[in-house]
Amino acid sequence: MRRLIRWAAACGGFCLLSVSGPALAHNIWLAPDNHFPQVGDTVRIKVGFGHDYPASREDQPVKEGMVGEALAIIPGGGQVALEKTAVDTYQLKIDRPGPYLLVAAMPAGLFSRPPEGMKRGGRKDFPEVKSCMEARMVANAFLFAGAQGQGAIQSDQALQLKPLAAVNGLKKGDVLPIQVLFEGQPLAGAKIKATYAGYQPQANAKSQEGHGAPMALETSADAEGKAELKMEVAGHWLVILGHSTPYQPAEVCDKRMYMSSYAIEVK
Repeated sequence: MRRLIRWAAACGGFCLLSVSGPALAHNIWLAPDNHFPQVGDTVRIKVGFGHDYPASREDQPVKEGMVGEALAIIPGGGQVALEKTAVDTYQLKIDRPGPYLLVAAMPAGLFSRPPEGMKRGGRKDFPEVKSCMEARMVANAFLFAGAQGQGAIQSDQALQLKPLAAVNGLKKGDVLPIQVLFEGQPLAGAKIKATYAGYQPQANAKSQEGHGAPMALETSADAEGKAELKMEVAGHWLVILGHSTPYQPAEVCDKRMYMSSYAIEVK
């Protein structure tokens, strides 16, 4: 099976990550206006980007070129392109019942940290660089059309979340067991964050990882890549996965950073 997301070499709008401060403080996510449509409905999907996940699910502006491929995996496993209606907005006509997975990816790019701050480019561009990474960011959202009791669709992304219980029936206070996979295998110790739209951290709260905005939940997967997420609040939740691998060839950059987000609605 071909890789679901084809990574572009160009930076495009992803260069927004070159602002000062840790690049990993930024996230990308999808904000559909309906996670539980009926057949015949048209779902409107906004792309979100930034540090925070506010009640509106919109933080920083999304600029042209920031989103590469945008598609839906439909019931039965086929793929259809999302229809772009604005720089940060897509739509999908629901033509059959079952589970859907919406997917959008930012073009990959190299980012280095020379003494003067974050810059786009690798070690060949900045010989005095302190560190370099290639960032690969994918946003996902689960949709469920029609009948209840449906399993969530999986993709062939490198870093992905596998729900181990029904996602479409989640209610406030439920625990969602998950497994994190990397290249199809369980990822032991995977870093997992989750938050809900409008979450307000306590004053002086800090992320456990030392970068990015504090989240409602921060945990690590066990030896089998498994973890449990307690959805204590009804509303729109965002689960964020992170993983890094050495970059090859090493003289070009240090590491390849994968980040995947999953949007879920809890009733």
